[in-house]
Amino acid sequence: KRAVQCQEKKLFNAGPFSMRYDPAGKKVKELIGEGKLGKIGRISLSYFSGTASRYAGWGCGWVLDKNIFGGGAMHNVGVHMLDLLRFWGFSIEYIKGSKTYNLNRNEVDDISSIMLSIGGGAYAIVESGYLVQNPYQGTRFSLFCEKANLEYRDKKLNIVWHDNTIL
Repeated sequence: KRAVQCQEKKLFNAGPFSMRYDPAGKKVKELIGEGKLGKIGRISLSYFSGTASRYAGWGCGWVLDKNIFGGGAMHNVGVHMLDLLRFWGFSIEYIKGSKTYNLNRNEVDDISSIMLSIGGGAYAIVESGYLVQNPYQGTRFSLFCEKANLEYRDKKLNIVWHDNTIL
């Protein structure tokens, strides 16, 4: 409905980088900024959205058109995880990646994985995708650090401190 209203009024319409505003995203930024996690070893982030076919139903079929949009899952939903890494203060450098086009039978990728160097000898793995069905959708991330491990899943951030400290 909003997309149609924006189109009628010739307004730009986009989903923001919402993880920046999520309390968990802000908490991780705070812990990294204050140095409480120590050295970061590895970060794993994933964002799987609903089916690719929903875009046609929403009147946004252009998202699956390579000539208009340019990319698929990583370009559309994985970019939110890349933004989160930048929000946390990491520089990102592409190392390698892979993608598949065979699940949703579209011309853009439906599942993508990339490996990134994020500085200080650490790396990040980002996975994103469109689902054939909706058994799971949403974001997850894990950070493996010198002083703690963090896991965000089901909209809850869990922190396990290696010295049993509770903040």
